[in-house]
Amino acid sequence: MEAYNFQKVESNNSREIFIENKELEKKLLRKIDLRIIPLLTLLYLLSFLDRVNIGNAKLAHIEHDIGLVGVQFNWCLSIFFFGYILFEIPSNLILLRTNPSLWIPFIMTLWGLVMILMAFVKNFAELMSARFFLGACESGLFPGAVYYITTWYKRSETNSRIAILFMGTSFAGSFSGLLAYSIVRLDGKLGLKGWQWIFIIEGLMTVIVSIISYFLLSNYPEKTKWLRDEERKYVVERLKYDAGKAHVAHFNKKQIYAALTDWVRNIFK
Repeated sequence: MEAYNFQKVESNNSREIFIENKELEKKLLRKIDLRIIPLLTLLYLLSFLDRVNIGNAKLAHIEHDIGLVGVQFNWCLSIFFFGYILFEIPSNLILLRTNPSLWIPFIMTLWGLVMILMAFVKNFAELMSARFFLGACESGLFPGAVYYITTWYKRSETNSRIAILFMGTSFAGSFSGLLAYSIVRLDGKLGLKGWQWIFIIEGLMTVIVSIISYFLLSNYPEKTKWLRDEERKYVVERLKYDAGKAHVAHFNKKQIYAALTDWVRNIFK
């Protein structure tokens, strides 16, 4: 394999820069893309699938079976986002202090287990609790995946990768109904309703993929093992000179406060 040669020159502000080798950079980007983007897209697909499968459960008569009345089902839909909003920042603060290969599979396992347990809810309160915790567990995936992408790619390269990530929702929407229809045919097996099988099987899918992702998901460029030393150096250096950073950033209290109060300032603009 060709080595990556760095030719460094002095910039006007006395900061070192390097002249990129575009041909070798394209080869390296293809290698990174194949290793990172398909897996992240699959994880996001599963998170969206688990988020919206309650709609298919409604068609399988979950409302009647657990005694939901009036707008209670709508509340079960909405409570997901309460958990999502409350835990989005804490989850990603933890991501900054751990490795993606640990934290992302961990939260996936959690929401997969919540999904499985949701099959055994008996009333409105239990379904509300399950949906809240589902949102809490899923909250770290998408923003965490976006941040993770920015640690591997230059600013000019991130948008196209994030767009591919969003395609996971389209894929999930295209086959979620067909998948649910197939699962509902298990209605009555082992004494379980069709909607219970939806939650169990799709939850198991998430848990299985989370375990696999523990072994496949890479850490940050400077920590990954599947790049050669010179490739790793190239990735880190190109990010340094593109964004000024190639390491894990740390939030301060002012940034957290700004994120929490931004919506208030927008109201009074």
